[in-house]
Amino acid sequence: MEKRLFITFMITLNKNIKKFTEELDKTIRESKKILLVSHINPDPDTLGSQIALWHVIKLKYKNKKIHLYNKNIEKTKTLKEILDAVNYIKNKTDNFYDLIIGLEPSNFERLGLKKNLKFRKIFIIDHHLTLNKESFKNYDCTIYFDPKKEACTEIIYDICKVLKVNISLQIKKAIILGILSDTVFLKYAKSKLSFKILYELIDENINLREFNKALLCFEIKDYKEIIKILKNAKFLKGRIAIFNLANSKLSNEKRSMIYEFARFLRDVILYIFIDKNQKIYEYHLRSDYIDVSRISKIFNGGGHKNAAAFNSPLKPKKIIEQIKKLIK
Repeated sequence: MEKRLFITFMITLNKNIKKFTEELDKTIRESKKILLVSHINPDPDTLGSQIALWHVIKLKYKNKKIHLYNKNIEKTKTLKEILDAVNYIKNKTDNFYDLIIGLEPSNFERLGLKKNLKFRKIFIIDHHLTLNKESFKNYDCTIYFDPKKEACTEIIYDICKVLKVNISLQIKKAIILGILSDTVFLKYAKSKLSFKILYELIDENINLREFNKALLCFEIKDYKEIIKILKNAKFLKGRIAIFNLANSKLSNEKRSMIYEFARFLRDVILYIFIDKNQKIYEYHLRSDYIDVSRISKIFNGGGHKNAAAFNSPLKPKKIIEQIKKLIK
């Protein structure tokens, strides 16, 4: 009986932001305990979405117990300077929540929730083409999915508009961080929407240099690690570049900077960045020529056309052989 109370086997896919937000608003009002979850190995857009929504709920709704969760969150000084609430993200939860809100997880497993966690409802906000709706079929789940959005924080911006929330400086910074991160400072922006949102949010209180330092700048002390990573790079037939970061001392944020910093070879069609978390390998893919989201989805990962990631216990040699076959 207890399990049936928490699992109702229903997915609602809502493509109308107004209707989705109204349903979210109603559910938040009915909930006392809320968990906001970013996907494992969170990128700045995911963290920005999580923290922006945390601020929205705190502003709009009173007397709600809100927890921020990520299975393997790593706190670093760089993002703390922009995301004020990153210190509140924990890698543990209570045993029960009325509502869980998951930010761009691609599938249920990437939320990293413990197996015995119970909840009444779950809302998913995502913009990745790799979203696997079927992975949520065992839960009372409402999904908002918009692949036209460049960043998940753009959806949070729309939610703010529907809820008529006064967008604070903290929310502005979180949304801007997500857009600049996922478009690499508008390098990969495909629509005018990202420019429009930035135009509406940027004012005299926003210093873009602050975002550049957080997302793309290293420190002098990092140069030895950078040289080591570049020196040990491998190239397959001049088409695939492989960088191993498994033993690097760089922080998570700085490792993600490497993904863009190393993309300076115009004749490379695929970049593979390999990392390791305990016994699990992390594979981050980048390309201007191949839809790496499709490759990532095959390995139960997620991401965008130009940038995607997945985890696997398989060693790099086997994974790279499989990837080579996929792009032939």
